[in-house]
Order: sequence, then structure tokens, then C-alpha cells
Amino acid sequence: MNFVIGSGPAGVAAAASLLARGERVTLLDAGGQLEPDIQSRIEYLGGRHPEAWSASDREGLKGPLRYNTERAPLKLAFGSDYVYRDVERLQPVVAEGVDAYRSLATGGLSMLWGASVLPYSDADFDGWPVNAADLSRHYAAVLALTGLAAEDDALSKIYPLYISPTTRLNLSTQARFMAERMARHSADLEGQHIHFGGARLAISEPGGAIRSCVHCGMCLYGCPYGLIYSAQLTLHNHLARFPGFAYVPGFVVRRVTEHGDGVTIDTVSRDTSTPRCFEASRVYLAAGAIASTAILLESLQAHGQPVSMLQSEHFLLPMMLRRLGSRIAGERLHTLSQLFIEILDRGISQHGIHLQLYTYNDFYARMAKDQLGRIYPMVAPVLERLIEQVVLLKGYLHSHESSGIRATLEPRHAGSALRLEAVAEPASDAIIRAVIKLLGRNSRRLGAFPLRVGLRKGLPGSGVHVGGSFPMRRHPVGLQSDVLGRPAGLKRVHIVDSSVFPTIPAATITLTIMANAHRIAAESA
Repeated sequence: MNFVIGSGPAGVAAAASLLARGERVTLLDAGGQLEPDIQSRIEYLGGRHPEAWSASDREGLKGPLRYNTERAPLKLAFGSDYVYRDVERLQPVVAEGVDAYRSLATGGLSMLWGASVLPYSDADFDGWPVNAADLSRHYAAVLALTGLAAEDDALSKIYPLYISPTTRLNLSTQARFMAERMARHSADLEGQHIHFGGARLAISEPGGAIRSCVHCGMCLYGCPYGLIYSAQLTLHNHLARFPGFAYVPGFVVRRVTEHGDGVTIDTVSRDTSTPRCFEASRVYLAAGAIASTAILLESLQAHGQPVSMLQSEHFLLPMMLRRLGSRIAGERLHTLSQLFIEILDRGISQHGIHLQLYTYNDFYARMAKDQLGRIYPMVAPVLERLIEQVVLLKGYLHSHESSGIRATLEPRHAGSALRLEAVAEPASDAIIRAVIKLLGRNSRRLGAFPLRVGLRKGLPGSGVHVGGSFPMRRHPVGLQSDVLGRPAGLKRVHIVDSSVFPTIPAATITLTIMANAHRIAAESA
């Protein structure tokens, strides 16, 4: 029996690939679920159009504001923190200057991600033992699982679509203004190595009362219609249909041990901490980069032996529109990324820089109200008008030009903990400054100018584009992996998440995680 460990995007992609080969699969998972009362409320509202929701219905789906260590809003699922629950107890981490996002929920962090999906370009595979052609059919296979809202635009020359878009979303007024302005100046922008196009989003359109996006503006809180793809959808709507598939929730993996023609998986019960072992013929490890690193270091008895993890430097940059438009606070829109901007200027970076544009959402006003308290009503008219003119760029750099993370498994009285320490890369600050300068020079062509004072650079790991602790190599040595994700001479244990990425390019990571997991599962014996 093949065991897949983890129900996030990598895990379900590997399982789907194995099942398509006719293999039997057990998916072993911690299995955290949303609270039943919240789930019932979602199902009730998800069967109705937004016009039928009351104000209290809408506010109830949002929940209270919570903040992360950087005082940015913590992403929650319909106001619930269940996605993060129990990780400190069951996957202990000592983080020094690092954001260590991980999840024990069914579907993992895909339960609250931003759904942006780009493949890697040919150049992004520099330093990899596989290339874009090797992953092409696997990109197509996993996009068939996720769905794709996209346009066949200029970005397709750099990042192929691989499948025809399955749906399309409307641009917001702010995004449409910027897109039209950039289109008029596309030749000048491309001459400066600035490329742009519509955001590509994993929108799955399952069956139900609402089958396409109604632009209700709730995306950042959670889609009550289930249109934003999550790995949980593949688990329930695709994998569960196979007679050779079994889902076993409620267990957290500690280590894996090869013996003869099998693998022993040591776990503990999530609820009781009771140990239990499972026997597998082959294991596909998809617990997420941080958890998989800890599991493998424990399995290989590599306590105290540091490994380098890679990450993509992440920053947020607000921009002010150059034109005061009509009031947009009540606009029907989606609040996922609206546009992608790619900077391929080797004078700034030897690698691509990826920017995602987000337009109006009510987080800004809620944060202002939360922080200003009693003062807010006095400044609200001016402040809200100002907020309506602001858009946000979320930027990512290549791992070669980003801070790193040193990971060391340390023994404890009851188990082990993974210590994560930031390794600074000063070059990233210079690159970000150059990006802001380039955007400023082109503010007329972009339709917006950067607000340098609002720049926020995240801690390493904050963008959740992390991996590379057991990088794939054609001829691996030490703790490197082979092209099938097998580390340190192991034959029946395959890492299928981003832990095996040789680099972390700037482009979005999840689609390539899924495609590579699908490839490894398809090519393993």
C-alpha cells in the first residue's frame, strides 16, 4: 500500500497521480476541520445570493481581526484559526526572526491561500535536474484539478497556460484602470522589461446553487460558495471516488523508517498523543516544507545537523492611483489578486521579480477603525476616500537574492523541536529599492505611483514560499534528494513538497509543488 502523508496540494496531487496509475493509496493526515457551527452557517449562506444576506450574516463570516507577529492581519478561514490549531503542540518550532507557517488542517494552508497559480518559466528551472518540458503534462493534470481563471494574454509568452481557462473573473474598477493604462503603454513597459497580464487564479466551480463567482468581495475571509480551490476539494470530490483510496485522519507523523521492502510510519494521535505505527510499501511525504524537514531529520537521526532552507523574499508596497475615480467601496468585486506584473530586468535582478496587484478590500478600513478606535468616526470620511485610491503590490524575489533559513532539529525531553534561524541577504533590500524606483519612473504608464513610506518587508517565511532543505540533484550527495525526491539513499520514501526544490523562484509556488508531486508519483516504481 502506498501512503501519502499530508492532505495539502502536494499530497492530493501525488495521490491523484498514483490512483490514475491504478495504485492503491492511503492518505494519512492530521485532519483538522472547521468548527461545525461555522460550517453550517457557510452552507446556509452558500445556497443564497449575496443580496439575500443580512449585514449580520456578512459580518459573521468575517469574524474579528487578528494580527500576526508583524502586525499585519492574520489570514483566517471565516474568522476561525482552526487551520493553525495545535501546530505549536504537535509540530514544535523555535523561530528566530522567521515566520513559520504550517497547518494540521485537512487541505493544509490551501484552506486560506490566495489561489494565485503560475507555472515556472524555462529560466526558473535553472539549477534544477528537471525542466519545464518535464513538468508540462503534470501542470496540465493538476490544473484540471484546481480549475483556472485566466486570460490568454501577453504573460502566456513567458508562462504557458497549459490548459484553456475554465472560467474568468471580472477586473475591479481600480484594476481595469491600471490594466487599460498599461495596455496603452505596453511597448514602453516591455522595453523596460516590465510585463503584465491578468492574475491566474485557481477557481474550481464545483456543483451547487452558485456555480460561478458572484463577486461578493469575501475572498480574503473565505468563499462561502466553495469556488476558491483548496486541496480538500480534490480529496472529497476526486480522490474519494476511487475504490483503492482511503483517507485516515487524526494522526501526526513523527518519523519514517525503511526496512526491506517496506516503510514503517511512526505517528501519534492528534487528540490523545497515543503512538501508532502504519506499514507502507512506499511513502510520499507531503507534510509541508517545515514539517517534512523535521520528519526527515528525525528519520535520518540528523539531530544537531543544520540544513539550509530557501525562501522567496516577500514585501508589500502600497500604491496610489493617479486618478481619483468614482466611489468603489460598494463595488461588486473579487478580492483575490487582480493583475500580475513581472519584472525581468537583469540590471535589477538576475532572476525574475513577481508582483501581484490587489485592489480595494474592506481590510484596510477595518484595520484603521481597529487601530484608531474612538478617533475613527472623526476622520472616517477623508480616510475612507483615501483608502479607495490605494492598491497593494505583493512582491516576491528569487531565493538566490533572498534571506535564507537555517533549520536544525534539536532534541527535547519529550521529542524534538525544529529551530529556524534567519540568514540575512542584504542584496534583497537593494533589489526592492530598485523595483520601487522603476515603478516610480513608470507611474504614468502604470496608472499609480508607489508609496515608499508604506513598504513592509516580511520576515523570512512570511510569504510561505519556502523549501529546498533536501534539494533534488541529478547526482545527490549528503542530504540532497534524487529526481524522485528520495533523500540520503532512501529507496521507498519520496518527498513531494517544496522541500525538494533546488531553488525558490519568485513566481507563485503552489502550482509547481503540485505538478512536481504529480510527476514524482507518476515516475516512481
